[in-house]
Amino acid sequence: MKTTLGPLFQAGGKMRSGLILRLTFVLSFTLFTVACATPAVETRKGQPIGSLLEFSDRNDPVALRGWYTLAWGWVVAFAELSDANGPLRPFSVGGLAWFANPLVLTGSVLLRFRLSRAAVACGWLAVGLGLAFLVSPPAEQGRPLVPLVGSYFWVGSLAVFAFGALASCSLRWQRSSMIGAQ
Repeated sequence: MKTTLGPLFQAGGKMRSGLILRLTFVLSFTLFTVACATPAVETRKGQPIGSLLEFSDRNDPVALRGWYTLAWGWVVAFAELSDANGPLRPFSVGGLAWFANPLVLTGSVLLRFRLSRAAVACGWLAVGLGLAFLVSPPAEQGRPLVPLVGSYFWVGSLAVFAFGALASCSLRWQRSSMIGAQ
């Protein structure tokens, strides 16, 4: 006979993996939304400010919001991979950080379909790319982008997803090994 000790725990003190997944998705999405609403990176002259049509003609720092970097970050990522004027050039791994977003989305779908190991791998690869951005940001017009508070919320959302996926999967693995032992 199963009795619950609370909303998070089953009898014996084990957490429910379904509830962990829901909490993971909600917390990760909340952090991601905050990251999109706050300044994410600082760049220099000639970069958009305020709207897509307003540009600065001075060399002042310009803070870009997270939604803008989400919408246009793929341009930086693909520019890092190739140069129209020549062969592949040295690049910062942080320039590829935008690919953490589709990795987490893929991991979410995989987790939903209970492909746990692949989802955990996607989550931790995304965290690695996010941390690479903080350590080695790409350069824009010869100056590196400066990560701001939104970047840290973004990496936090990636980490919450990765830890939540790992916790949920480890509970499933533990439960399946207990069933197999009986």
